[in-house]
Amino acid sequence: MKTDEEYGNLLTTNQPIYIYGAGVVARRLMAFCNDLEIQYAGIIVTKKEGNPSVLNDVSVREIDEIRIEDRKDMNVVVALGGYASKWLDQFVDYGFKSICFISSSFQTYLRKRYSNKAYGIISARDGYFITSGYPLLEPGHAMLMDEEKNTSLCRIFHKDAKEVDIDVIERVKKGELEKLFGSLKKLPFSGKRDKSQTTCLSDREIYIVTSHIDKMDPEKEDERYGIPIQVGTVFADITKKCIQDNSGDNISKKNRNYCECTALYWIWKNTNGQKHIGLEHYRRRMGLDSSSFKKIQTDSIDFVTTLPQYTFDNIRVFFSTWLCKTDWRLMKEGILKINPEMERIFEEYEKGHFFIPCNIGFWSREWFDKYCCFAFSVADYIENYYQERNVFREDRYMGYVFENLYSIYIAFYHKEMKLAFVDMDWIADE
Repeated sequence: MKTDEEYGNLLTTNQPIYIYGAGVVARRLMAFCNDLEIQYAGIIVTKKEGNPSVLNDVSVREIDEIRIEDRKDMNVVVALGGYASKWLDQFVDYGFKSICFISSSFQTYLRKRYSNKAYGIISARDGYFITSGYPLLEPGHAMLMDEEKNTSLCRIFHKDAKEVDIDVIERVKKGELEKLFGSLKKLPFSGKRDKSQTTCLSDREIYIVTSHIDKMDPEKEDERYGIPIQVGTVFADITKKCIQDNSGDNISKKNRNYCECTALYWIWKNTNGQKHIGLEHYRRRMGLDSSSFKKIQTDSIDFVTTLPQYTFDNIRVFFSTWLCKTDWRLMKEGILKINPEMERIFEEYEKGHFFIPCNIGFWSREWFDKYCCFAFSVADYIENYYQERNVFREDRYMGYVFENLYSIYIAFYHKEMKLAFVDMDWIADE
């Protein structure tokens, strides 16, 4: 096997090199170059769609943005998966000064030596890898990636990542994830949210859940980007300068059980006329930017939600920490009372290992209204049972019920709607 220095000699020139690619192979190559202090002047991709805008503090440029005359001075290293024959036809006519394709042996070397440095890889097997270094990943989580497609598939609790790698990868390979939620079509996203962009228009709104205990200052939020709504206001000592969930038709007094879903209810009952409506948490946002919204419009997307979460225990066992047997039974009864045809999906779902977390999404108004009617009808059925027995509780249980209702609803209807997925972005407190 060649040494680091021998491989480095293959890339060392008197002029700066440019790396073509922004996926896992390119990231490994960058880690290699950083170790050997090999300078790379830029990163080039075929299309920005689906790629980050910046990697290692270096801007990512689309090939069409580079003038033909400028390409004549560029030495390019192609860091894409597969052999040179797969890409040669594409690159011959680009007009670069020189083109170097990474050999299969060098790719193998990079994979063995630099996987952890490139992506914080915890485990890798059969064309998939689990990483803790995925951009904007929520603390305590890891991400399962498809190496060939360089795309994220589902979140995993970090503490479980090393122990569950075989299980989650085998389940994905068997198609369990796609069987439940469809093909996981992902929207394009640059990897960076631009707060100057206009997210909210006259026919498109995204509401951002905040409360009296978090650090979000609604006065600093540009409402073109997101509309803050304070939840649990009826209990709050501090009233923020934004929409309150105790105004209009509301269930603010139920917030200690419903969590962010008191905002969901408020939006459902007190707004109308939008083509699309969305809900995010103040720290958990959707990976949406101008290219995402363009795709939603051109493809007439009905339902946008975040990637699924994997659990090692099946869903029924996993949620038993927060939902008792009676909660689960009532949830099933309420669902089947509304739609008996959901029974098969319900049983497959509770025996499975994937759910959609956190009750956030971006929906066409039509599908939003349909979902809210379904979910709050089931919630009423559960609440009525406990009220008839004078059972009082404040344990956030309904928020967990809604996570399951949301997942089951998507699993049942995904073939009837145009469904797309995005990453969930974690916004750290400043």
